[in-house]
Amino acid sequence: MNRRFYIIISIIMMLATAQVSMAQDMQKQPEMQKPQIESEMQAVEFTVSNSNVHIKNAANKVLEVYNLAGVKVSTIRIDSEDKNVELGNLPKGCYILKIDKTARKICIK
Repeated sequence: MNRRFYIIISIIMMLATAQVSMAQDMQKQPEMQKPQIESEMQAVEFTVSNSNVHIKNAANKVLEVYNLAGVKVSTIRIDSEDKNVELGNLPKGCYILKIDKTARKICIK
């Protein structure tokens, strides 16, 4: 009984040490990798005013517009870093705008 107890305690201590070591290794990763991930996530910006959409940081990307049923209703190529897109030709309602992994819900009144 005493031997089993020491074996179990030893295993628990080894696992705890391994977890601490892994956490320390993750903290040692180069700092320059972290801002790249954040900038990729926040790169594209949407500003909506009625049926006008102002898009920043999306040059050479494609804007996809979906209705709430998930049907793609429009595809627009963004050719500059700062672009205004008019969606007044779409019927009134709510839509999902998507550029790469960035998406936003808008409503056209």
